[in-house]
Amino acid sequence: MVFNEESEKRSLYFIASLITIHSILVLVCFLNVIFSIVDQVKPSPFVIYQNFINIRFFNQIQILIIPLLIYFLKYRDIRRVVYFFLTLNFLLIFIGHARGALLTFTFIFLLTQLFDKHQRKNYQITLGCLFVGLLLHYFLTILFSSGEIPVNTSSSGRLFIWQKVISEFTWQQLFIGNGPGVFQASLPGKPPMSHPHSSVIEIINEWGFLAFIFLSSAIYITIKNAVFYLTVNKEDAISKALLYSFFSGLLYSLLSGVHVMPVSQTLLYIIWGLLIARTSRKVKVLLTFKKCKLIIFAIIFAAVWYFYGWVALETYQKMNPDTGYIFGPRFWSIAHRL
Repeated sequence: MVFNEESEKRSLYFIASLITIHSILVLVCFLNVIFSIVDQVKPSPFVIYQNFINIRFFNQIQILIIPLLIYFLKYRDIRRVVYFFLTLNFLLIFIGHARGALLTFTFIFLLTQLFDKHQRKNYQITLGCLFVGLLLHYFLTILFSSGEIPVNTSSSGRLFIWQKVISEFTWQQLFIGNGPGVFQASLPGKPPMSHPHSSVIEIINEWGFLAFIFLSSAIYITIKNAVFYLTVNKEDAISKALLYSFFSGLLYSLLSGVHVMPVSQTLLYIIWGLLIARTSRKVKVLLTFKKCKLIIFAIIFAAVWYFYGWVALETYQKMNPDTGYIFGPRFWSIAHRL
């Protein structure tokens, strides 16, 4: 199965649009770095990642975008631009001390070096961009301090939370879990956490072990089909980039909230859908509807959307702007009134 030219262009345009939007955000953060240097202020994550409630929200998007950005190394005309943005991404990762993101990239890098000879060189080049980003981070560090790079070796409370959640597992977790949006954990001197920062533990805790098995099976089938497809279509670099992006998101979700935060969650599922669409075996199904059935379907569809819009508007009007919103992963269920 090989994708036709029109479908290839649609996928390429979509990925290019994602990277363009992300690159604009990266440039804004880079401007904050420059402004910090000019003002002789140490470029702390909270200064560089302005307007982000949590800097990890940006790191979660980075880890999904970087494999897609690496894909564009195949185009020689823009290769230097790709080098530039890869380096900036890694610089921002180092500034934000995103150890989970670095671990995820390291795993993907080792995967390509061991099993993917077609992408091996591109990821070696990307590793070079990572080291350049590290050197820039070191330069910024010695510019404003003694030259020692601070290294955080703690788990940020994750191990304690994981042990606590696992110790409280009951037989209920095998079937229905505790339900979504009920998790709360607090650590001394830190804001409360509304998710355990691990996709496996969270799914079992909230939805039950059976739901985890079903979801894991769907992920396994997706990756298995993608690997089989790519062994036959080795030149399909777009599908390979989507696979690495999807796999990166899954790995990072073991340590972060990729799977529950609104933007990263949406992007992860879009990438998953694109990967399925490009790598699954397809059977053409021709459906024919009579005109009257199409009209009935259109009426039902419009009525459902009208009802949804009415409920959403009523909910919005009754929301208290001062309450009901938390800095956590419940945006889709709690929302935020502006």
